Amino acid sequence: MYDTLTIVTIASTFLLAGAVKGVIGLGLPTVSLAILTVVIDIPNAMALLLVPSFVTNFYQAAVGGHGSMILRRLWPFMLMATASVWLGVTALTRIDLPLLSALLGLLITAYGALSLAGVRLAVTVSREVWLGPVVGVVNGIFTGMTGSFVVPGVMFLQAIGLARDQLVQAMGILFTLSTLALGVVLGANSLLTLNQ
Repeated sequence: MYDTLTIVTIASTFLLAGAVKGVIGLGLPTVSLAILTVVIDIPNAMALLLVPSFVTNFYQAAVGGHGSMILRRLWPFMLMATASVWLGVTALTRIDLPLLSALLGLLITAYGALSLAGVRLAVTVSREVWLGPVVGVVNGIFTGMTGSFVVPGVMFLQAIGLARDQLVQAMGILFTLSTLALGVVLGANSLLTLNQ
């Protein structure tokens, strides 16, 4: 069981991460993992964020009225992002946790720096067809290794020109599917424990 300071840190982290998610539509896992991995290891942090991540992202995925269009257009990306989570979790079980923490830090820093710099990528419809599954595989692997669903999936969704409400719903669908896959694969690898 966790000590009092760790429990307070965990609760405060989810409060902050929930506020960020409410304001910008993403960030619960990213903010949570960035802070939680300072006091607990990545597998335990990933296990802790599964339920809050699923609940908030399921709601985001369900509202908006564009779900059918998003799934028709992006099913190859979503399928590969979900199916390849097992590759990342396999790496999680074999790579030193400090290296994975460094990777998580690198992903968060890269996304933040690109966003702050105003870098906007553009993907044409013809490139979206083949690039979507490739980005999905990379996103799934990073999700399994770090618990972060953002890089490069959100950048891809931003680059394909979705309207704002479609983008928010597409992120919700991606994050919900990724959370479900992560939970299943962590459980199958006996990593859904909250041991210290």
